[in-house]
Amino acid sequence: MTWDSPYACEQIQNDYFLGFSVWRREGSNPFIPDTCETGLSGRGYTKIGFKQKTIVNGKYQFEDIKVEPGKNYCYRILAEFARKSEGGNPYNIVESIPSTEVCVQINRKLPLMTRVSVDITNTTNGEIYIEWSKPNSEGLDTIKAPPPYRYRLQRSVGTGTTNFSSVAGADFTYDAFWKANDTVFLDINSLNTTDNPYTYRLEFYTGLSQSIPLGATPVASSVYLRIKSTDEQNTLSWSEVVPWQNIKYAIFRQNPGTSLFDSIGVTSNKFYDDFSLVNGINYCYKVKAIGSYGIKDILSPLINWSQEACGIPIDTMPPCPVVLEVKNQCEEESVTAEDLINMLTWSVSANCGGQDDIVSYEIFERNGTLINLLASQNRNQVAEYLHKPLVGLKDCYFIIAIDSFGNRSLSSNEVCVEDCPLYVLPNAFTPNSDGTNELFVPRFKRFIDRIDMKIYNRWGGLVFQTTELNINWSGRDLQNKDLPEGVYYYVCDVFKPLANGKTLIEGYIELIKGNR
Repeated sequence: MTWDSPYACEQIQNDYFLGFSVWRREGSNPFIPDTCETGLSGRGYTKIGFKQKTIVNGKYQFEDIKVEPGKNYCYRILAEFARKSEGGNPYNIVESIPSTEVCVQINRKLPLMTRVSVDITNTTNGEIYIEWSKPNSEGLDTIKAPPPYRYRLQRSVGTGTTNFSSVAGADFTYDAFWKANDTVFLDINSLNTTDNPYTYRLEFYTGLSQSIPLGATPVASSVYLRIKSTDEQNTLSWSEVVPWQNIKYAIFRQNPGTSLFDSIGVTSNKFYDDFSLVNGINYCYKVKAIGSYGIKDILSPLINWSQEACGIPIDTMPPCPVVLEVKNQCEEESVTAEDLINMLTWSVSANCGGQDDIVSYEIFERNGTLINLLASQNRNQVAEYLHKPLVGLKDCYFIIAIDSFGNRSLSSNEVCVEDCPLYVLPNAFTPNSDGTNELFVPRFKRFIDRIDMKIYNRWGGLVFQTTELNINWSGRDLQNKDLPEGVYYYVCDVFKPLANGKTLIEGYIELIKGNR
């Protein structure tokens, strides 16, 4: 390969110009770099020449000697610049904008596949249109490889597969090279193009042997389209194995109620998302692959169609999990255990867009490993549920949202509440037979299993003890004798349910007998 000399940037200050790098790839990548796009990273090229400055007959020149007959090689060059250390070693290497691409097939003595395109999609009567280019007259030595010339098309089920068999009706023989121009074939041999892609290759025979081919083309498959349906969306993906480079893909969707397809997008990827569809409607698609060999005498662009494929969007996405809160009136002393209720409220996360089709909620309680469904509640009801456990307040809750297609969300956050034991004693009572405040009893009590209460006089003598929750001390001592007025000291162990354990409370009681 050669390119122009002089190069406009080779005479640059401080001798920054290092030379040219040569890059190669099999098959074309005919991208056009913009004015700020340097280098070839990620483009599929391999660097095969370094710091090239050889000039022959007034042009830069590079020879690539590691090539194989029949392969399509594409080349680009870059200029490289760098600063140099005091020892003369380059650093901070900078690359230029890539050159244009030039492609060549070495010794084109074999045909090239150029088209494997699905014409009809059907499970039993599908059709695929195949084209190829004849060998290059400069590549095929017709003296060393005399006529007759024969094309034999072979087919394999799948993408890029190799289990080939001959295609019925696709075996052509010619007695002269100039006649070997029949390079198209319509494969109508009971193909299932709905469910299968197909891969083809073409064997080429000469007068040297009609049983052993001179060679075969690289394989080329049809483009096979797949559809994955989700909520209001069809995701298209496709695959193919071809010896040329498909540059872009146009996506077509069938108009409802017609046989016409309209283009809905173009991409260089092998996937496409079709959004904002209506669930339950059948949408059909096909993909047009647009490619090229990048060789001047080979038809470009190469157009190949996939089969038609359909998908029905359906909501398979679970709704968003809800955020649960549980409240009760434990902070209020005057509320009795019988009046305490757990109030569950919930809302859908604001960061999730899947809540619009929620139709109901299921409310669960968890007790250890046991899970119990408490209630099902429609979305149009207030997002609130009141629950009173059989014993106490202690319980754990979570909620699952359900959408119109029966998809279930992840569990909400689980909220556990504990019993809120309360035992509050007064600091005085009046056992004076006036019918008021005659007994020393708790002011408030809830969720207490039992107590162990001891009351002492000022000299530390035990005057009363009980395990009765209500205490009911009448001001008498252990011998049932009236005690005098005065201040008494108590110590009380309060036993709470299960893990809440025991709490010690202590204080003073004023025993009053006179009228005050």
